[in-house]
Amino acid sequence: MGNNRNITSADSVFTLAIAGLYPTPVNIGGYASDRAFETDAVDVAETVMGVDGNMSAGWIPNTTMQTVTLMPDSQSSDIFENWDRVETSRRTKLFATGEIQIPGTGRRYTLSKGVLKRVTRVPSAAKTMQARPFVIEWGSVTVSAI
Repeated sequence: MGNNRNITSADSVFTLAIAGLYPTPVNIGGYASDRAFETDAVDVAETVMGVDGNMSAGWIPNTTMQTVTLMPDSQSSDIFENWDRVETSRRTKLFATGEIQIPGTGRRYTLSKGVLKRVTRVPSAAKTMQARPFVIEWGSVTVSAI
């Protein structure tokens, strides 16, 4: 039983569609060299210990926070800036869907009901302009094989 998986992220593909703005999925790219995209760990259980020492547990729903970190010259920054600008002008939230394919691990992640949660509107400046993060909160993330 051989393992054909590898750990490269260079061939990953991340597409994003935003209702009312980008109805056809667009590719996200121009990631920071040390961070492209990442998600926070989520709590999937609520636990309680009774006075008698018996633990009870239950499944709980959750959202998933995803940070996408883009280089300051990334054309994908335009997508996030437009998303923020349109929401600000309309004073409403636009929901997104997304998909991440990672051929190295043979996985596809389907992302649904996403909202733009946090933006860095101006990149930090040092010797050069710095990468900046954008945070999406997803209502659902499912994994499947490619």
